[in-house]
Amino acid sequence: MSENKTETFIEDGKSQAQLEEELGIGVEKSPILPPKPKLEKVNLDLTSALDIKGIVEEITKLPDSDKASEATKKYNEYEAVAKKIWTIKQADKEVFDIRMRVKDEEQSKTRGKTIWKRDKDGKIEIKTKRFYYTPTTRQETDELFKLLTERQAITYEIQLEAERITKLSEKKEELTVDEKASIDKRQWLELSRKFFVANQNYYIYAFQAYFGADEEILNALLFDDIMNYAEVAMYKEGVKSPQSDVL
Repeated sequence: MSENKTETFIEDGKSQAQLEEELGIGVEKSPILPPKPKLEKVNLDLTSALDIKGIVEEITKLPDSDKASEATKKYNEYEAVAKKIWTIKQADKEVFDIRMRVKDEEQSKTRGKTIWKRDKDGKIEIKTKRFYYTPTTRQETDELFKLLTERQAITYEIQLEAERITKLSEKKEELTVDEKASIDKRQWLELSRKFFVANQNYYIYAFQAYFGADEEILNALLFDDIMNYAEVAMYKEGVKSPQSDVL
């Protein structure tokens, strides 16, 4: 997640007291954003290292692996909290201006496929479209739960496969022929593909259920935004207290 995106997660929004006043005391407590840890980026210059000594000297510039791992963990935790704060604050809204790519109608017609407009620097042009939040029906909620369950089942498959491979890698004795054959990257690729499809289906259906969008609009939306605003809508639907006047 980029630094710019992180900053948008913590921008304007109502305070916890305001949220509780409007939504009732059942509203989830806003998490507190911890200090933002710094991640040091080391640029190794191996092009000028003409011998082993030079390469070793460059590699020694890298931070200790344990320290780097701890710093990355803290940064990921910071990002998760920042995202949660952004989601909570966004959930106070009913209307959302969400980014979309701009279709090049002429080029798309000529080439027979969707072509996005680009500016003089080659960047895809972006516009915003207004979307209105609508709570889901019981049928839509049931379908969302079904899609979530499918995604969780595939996640569990991936965890089991990871545990199996880890146990094989830790064996002290030589692996049997069958065990070696079972370590097949195609299995990982298939599980990854299944998770990608299940995850995409879940978020796209959620976005359609809460905001409404046809196939053309969905194709123009940035998938990060589809996920982020679907999560906002799900949080919004789940956070409202029975005591609230704003249902």
